[in-house]
Formats: sequence, C-alpha cells, structure tokens
Amino acid sequence: MNIYKYSDYRLLLKDWVQNQPKKGRGMLSQMAINTGVHPTFLSQVLSATKDFSSEQALLVAEFLGLSDHQTEYFMTLVEKEKASHFKLEDRLKRKINTLQEEAQQLDRLLKKENDRLNTEQLGEYYSSWTYIAVHSLIALAPYQNRQSLYQALNIEKPEIDRILLFLYRAGLAIEEKGQIKRIGSKSTFIGKESPFIWTHLRNWREVAIQRMQNLTKNDLSYSTVITLRAKDAQKIMDIVRDAIKKADEVIESTEPEVMALLNFDFMVLKE
Repeated sequence: MNIYKYSDYRLLLKDWVQNQPKKGRGMLSQMAINTGVHPTFLSQVLSATKDFSSEQALLVAEFLGLSDHQTEYFMTLVEKEKASHFKLEDRLKRKINTLQEEAQQLDRLLKKENDRLNTEQLGEYYSSWTYIAVHSLIALAPYQNRQSLYQALNIEKPEIDRILLFLYRAGLAIEEKGQIKRIGSKSTFIGKESPFIWTHLRNWREVAIQRMQNLTKNDLSYSTVITLRAKDAQKIMDIVRDAIKKADEVIESTEPEVMALLNFDFMVLKE
C-alpha cells in the first residue's frame, strides 16, 4: 500500500483496514488495544470528530508496520489535521510534499537497483570474456541452442553449461524446449569507477590480440605511437569520444545479426 498518495490520514486508515483479510473485520478493535485507546475514540477519529495525539499517532504507525520515513509522513498528516493556524498548516503541507518527493526518489533508486545485477553477479559476469560472449551470442538466432554454442565458441561444454546456468539465475536468459533466449532488462553496465572495469578491458583486449593472428578483410586493427601538441591530443580525444557516441547511437537502434568486438584506446603516455 502506497501511503504517500494520501493527504488525509483517516482515508489512509480506512483503506488500510479494507485491504486486510476479511475486509479488516475486528482490525479496528485490535488497533485500539495495541494503541491504548478506546474503540469508541478510534471511531470518533475516523469520523473526524477527534484527532490522534502525537503519541497515539506513533503507536498507530507502529501497529501498521510503517517504516521510519512512512511513520514521519503519517504523523505529519495527523499534525496537519490538528493545525489551527494557516501558517502552521502551510508549513506542514510543504513538509508533506518534501516527504512525498523523498519517497519517490527512494522508489526510483530501488527500481534502478532491481534493474541491475548485484555486485556478486557483476563480479562473476566480468570475471571472464566467456560470460559476455555467450550472453551476446544467444541474441543471434543461429546460436540459440546449446549445440550451436558448443560449436561456435572455443570453450569447453561444461563451462558453457555453467555460464548458461548463471545467465538463467541472473534473469538474463531463459531456455524453453531447447531454445535459449535473452530476456529481461537488467543492466550489466559498469563505469570506469567499477572494481571490475580493469578485468573487463583486459579480457577483451586479450581476445582482440588472439584474433589479430587471423585478421580478415572485415576486421580493423590499428595502433600507432605519436608525439603531438597537447591541444591536438585533446582534439583527437574529442574525435574518439564523438565516434564512440555515434557508435552507441547505431548500437541502440540496430537488430542483432552479427557479434562484433569494439575496443577503443587513446592515452597520453608522457607529458
């Protein structure tokens, strides 16, 4: 129950009772006992002829099982109803708005966390290039079964099976009737501050080095060491960043047909 959508604590309580088993039968009596008030007083509160004291509001919040933040919100609703001066009422309304905004921010944060792999899962996912290779390859129709994965990747079958099990448990893939598909919207993205970034960069550069021994006409590999003015180094950095941005735009709008590797490095080695 989202209590932050309520601006009237009485309506909140009535809806909470209605949402309990058996339409909340006997719940008001139980609430009265646990908060130390007479059932008649509780009925008077709900009919807007009485108000809770701060102490009673706190006990009601505990009975409802509210968190600290929710308790503060509920008690502020109660105080607003008791305010006898418009300045105090306005002040409490502003506090209510602030608490609602904080709750929304927390909700967005929790949803964002739920959309990401947890730290342990990220650690395993980036521990070897093989996890990303399998996860990427199953986006392509010809490789959505175990046999084709076994043949396509130079990885032992038990290792592929273990990676697939990880992907299933992490909510990144599913296997039905022998067909493997990528699912979900969980993010595997890590930034430069991640403790796993160095391993990720190293893994795929090692893959690139191995591939360089058998380059095809469709492959591109380029390395050079240069000396230049500092301002020109910055120009090249801007060019590379712009190229990455444009590549990301293409990637976001494309459909999976091939799996490719894109590595970028530009570093000022000495000044």
